[in-house]
Formats: sequence, structure tokens, C-alpha cells
Amino acid sequence: MVRPQRGSNPSSSSSSARRAERALVKWVEGAHANQITPDVDLDWIIGIDAASPEFPETYAIEWRVPPRPRNGWPVYDGLVMDISSDLDYLKSRAQELEQQRGDSRSDSDSAGSSGSSERSCSAGSSGSSERSCSAGSSGSSERSCNSQKSGSNADSNPLDVNSDALRQLLQSLVTQGSLNTRKSPHKSSSTPPSEEKVCVGKSLWVSSQIYSMAANAPSPGRMVRPLLRQAFSRRRLIKSSYAGQRRKKDGTMVVKPGLKKYQKMADIHAFVLKKFPHMSQASFGATVNSFLGEKPNVIHHMEYVEESEESASEEDN
Repeated sequence: MVRPQRGSNPSSSSSSARRAERALVKWVEGAHANQITPDVDLDWIIGIDAASPEFPETYAIEWRVPPRPRNGWPVYDGLVMDISSDLDYLKSRAQELEQQRGDSRSDSDSAGSSGSSERSCSAGSSGSSERSCSAGSSGSSERSCNSQKSGSNADSNPLDVNSDALRQLLQSLVTQGSLNTRKSPHKSSSTPPSEEKVCVGKSLWVSSQIYSMAANAPSPGRMVRPLLRQAFSRRRLIKSSYAGQRRKKDGTMVVKPGLKKYQKMADIHAFVLKKFPHMSQASFGATVNSFLGEKPNVIHHMEYVEESEESASEEDN
């Protein structure tokens, strides 16, 4: 369980209720990935609605643990699992989640150990059974052979080696084996090969096809667009802007979280500057903003309309 030390938070216009509430966060990335923090200030969470917060939901969260870097607080993705003003409740919830994770881990370990013990037991039992059988058979083989010799051979009807039935049986087995041998090389694997990933910068992994597309792009815009869609979800691209934005809409403050603070965005910026070194910060931000919002990320649906006889006759004329 990670408990951040309290640093000096910048002054904001948040209400007292928001300051009193804390969030239970499971970190998705960063140095504390997969760890749980029970007392994260809501002021740290970018883009959360204090009046009606949505959870469980993944947000961009500022890690405000001093000393503060010169370029601002680092931002990591975190899953907000619960929000409450009762800190004891959040701590107990964090302990429950940690206990559940420990139990699941111990169950998986016990399942692995039971499987190995079964294999060892079966191996030991097979070895001991072979030894016991060999020891028992050496003593009883003489008696069994004598008893078999004393029994009558009238019931046994062995197949003649030179008979036609035996030859046909052997021929059918050889033919079937040759057919199976011919068919086996033509069986193709049903599982597709795994796609190769390429790292752009420190934290952005993209497919090799997207990487080559961006590296060979003739303009910064064509270079940025495929990398943005690999780095962020469609929902985040719609709701965000490059540097962040605050504006009033119908008397309420609407906050657009910024993508500039993400390490993935810094990786994209550095990758673009390698090919276009004279591109300014402002032009890069404008290029990113041109691919954000509703219109650039809308899902287009193709509609097909049956052609009527009138339209067909008009085309003929």
C-alpha cells in the first residue's frame, strides 16, 4: 500500500467538501504500478467532476510528492476505485483489496505446487510399480508358464502367418499410415503470429506497421495522428486538449484535461522533432489539437441506398 507524503498543494477554487474527500486509487503505470493508495486528494485528479464523480474510472492523476520537478508534477494513469471522506473506511477497503490479491496469489501458487506434486507422485508410483511388477513376475513367471503348458490349447486359434487375411490387414495398416504422413505437413496453425511491437521513446509501444507509417510520414500531421490513436483511447482523445482548457458553459465550469503532461505525449513530441527539428511547441500543440474532439474521432457508418428505377433512367439520359 502506497501512502504519499503531503506536499504543498497550489491554491484552487475547489469547495471544502472536495478537499475533505479522498480517493482510493490503484496505479496503472509509474513506479507504483499495481499498488494501492487510499488517501489521494481529489485536487490531484485531472478532469474529475467533484459534484458527481464517476468511479471506478481511470483518470490522469498528478503525483504531488515533493520535491516538485521544474516541468511540473508527473502525471500517471490511476484507477479510482472509491471516493469517501472517511479515511478509515478507505484504508480498510485498501487492506481488503490487498488481502484479496494476496489470497489469489497464494491460490495460484498452491495450484502450481499441487500440479507438480501430482506429477512427482505419478512418476514415483510408476517407478515403484515397475520394480514391484518385475520382482513379482520373476517369481511367478515359472508357475504361470507351467500352468499355461498344462492347460489345453484347443481354445486358441492363432492367425496363420502365411494367410491372406494377415497380408490384407498389414497392407491396410501400411496404406493408412502413408495417408496420415502425407496429410500431416499440410495442416496449418490456427493461431495467428503475434504482432511485433516497437518502443517510441520511454513508454509508448506501437505496432511495427504504425511505427513505419509514422517514421515515413511526409508531414508532422500524418506523423502525429497514428501515434495519438495508439497512445490514447478514443474517449480520451474526444474529451482532452493538448495543454488543457477551462471554460464556462451554461454557468458551469467545464474542464478539458491536457495531454501535454503524459509521458506518452512527450515521447511523440520527441519522435516528431527528430524528423522535423524546426517545429515549434505552438505548432506541435496546434497539430495535436486538430486531431482531438468529436469531429476527428467520430465513427463513420456507411449507408447504402437501393437505386430506384427513376434514378437509373436519369443516369441513362
